[in-house]
Amino acid sequence: MEFSSAVYDQEWRFGQHGLPADLISIGMATEDPLAPPDLKLTIEDYPFANDSIILWNAIK
Repeated sequence: MEFSSAVYDQEWRFGQHGLPADLISIGMATEDPLAPPDLKLTIEDYPFANDSIILWNAIK
């Protein structure tokens, strides 16, 4: 647990690995300023992305 915590502390960055950036980096979304969450999903029926974007916008 301590090792994992140390690695995440050094490697994980919110701006690079947070939800919108993560979906873009894995190719599941593209930036689209005309879409409501500023993202356009490449696969419309992707439950994780659909639900997490709703949550992301609520927290944001």
